[in-house]
Amino acid sequence: MRIAGLSGRRFTVGTAGVACNLGVIVSISAPTEVLAQTPGRDPVGAEALFRQGVAAKKRNDWENACDKFRKSMELDPAVSTQFKIASCDEHVGKLATAWYEYRTAQTMNRETGSEKRRNELEKSIKGAIDALEPRVPALRINVSPTDPKIKLDIERDDLPVAPASVLGEALPIDPGEHVIIVRSPGFLEQRIHVTVIEGKTVEAAITLVPVSATAPGAATTESLLGPTPPSSEPVPQRPPRKTNDRQILEISRGPALSRNMDVRRRDTSGQKQAAVVIGGTGAITLGVAGFYGMRTWWFVGKMNDHRKPDGTYDSGVYGPHDAATRSQTTGFVLAGVGAALTGLGIALYATAPSPGGVARSAAAPRFVVGFAPAAAFARGEW
Repeated sequence: MRIAGLSGRRFTVGTAGVACNLGVIVSISAPTEVLAQTPGRDPVGAEALFRQGVAAKKRNDWENACDKFRKSMELDPAVSTQFKIASCDEHVGKLATAWYEYRTAQTMNRETGSEKRRNELEKSIKGAIDALEPRVPALRINVSPTDPKIKLDIERDDLPVAPASVLGEALPIDPGEHVIIVRSPGFLEQRIHVTVIEGKTVEAAITLVPVSATAPGAATTESLLGPTPPSSEPVPQRPPRKTNDRQILEISRGPALSRNMDVRRRDTSGQKQAAVVIGGTGAITLGVAGFYGMRTWWFVGKMNDHRKPDGTYDSGVYGPHDAATRSQTTGFVLAGVGAALTGLGIALYATAPSPGGVARSAAAPRFVVGFAPAAAFARGEW
């Protein structure tokens, strides 16, 4: 059995702790008597489980370590084991529970026989509590109206709590989501979900809503408002299409078309936007081609500066001549490209689908025959 450090379980609380304080000789010479003095306890098994928990914690296997510590505590309560359990709860985020476990270990430590050991444990426990307390969140439950005559039943996380003890009090609670249920005769059941954040105090404000007199005993919002009555008005129907008593038969050649347009409408904005971009690019290209055309004429004018009275040119004409040729060629190419792009843009815009979903260019010749009680007619569309 270890004496120093929190890695050991000694000293245990109660008769077993007293027996250990009598000395190692008593523990060795009369183990049967020690165990007999504490029915239901197993210090040997508790020590083995504690050692297994410490080993698992060193491997960072917290789940297994915490399980071993709790089992060890059940077999033989000890301050150091309680301290380890509190550190487990803190590790998994149960801050309020860990705070309570540390306090429990602090209380248990008062029974430790050795003053030196007691002081060592007190220092460790107090340090853990001081570091943990600023992180522990709190929950305050308020119920209105605050009439002492109103009987309340409150549940927090499916466990009943005393209204007189929790109402209006900021009580420590583990971080996370919590469910609060408030019941009272003559009022609707209130169920709210509250998310508690580390280091914060969260208030759960609940307002009691009286049950409707027309639906006594009901505990749902529907009973308060009453069921929604069925509508007495008939569902509006689309009126039949009127054609002046004519029965119209449409015969189309090419793609199947119908005035009812059962075909899904298509978005026309994409094609029109592309048409504008392409056509705009073509127009700009034509403008650039015009610039090169004017540049060509400018170089031709420069060539005339080198013309002799007899109609021939001097050697300085070759520079403007070559520049005029290059500018002319570039202008012709750009003009052709610009014209093609402009034409393509116009064509795309003109053939964009109509709002009804059918492209204008796709419209096929159609011949329509109509019949009426006293007449007949025919109409063609091309």
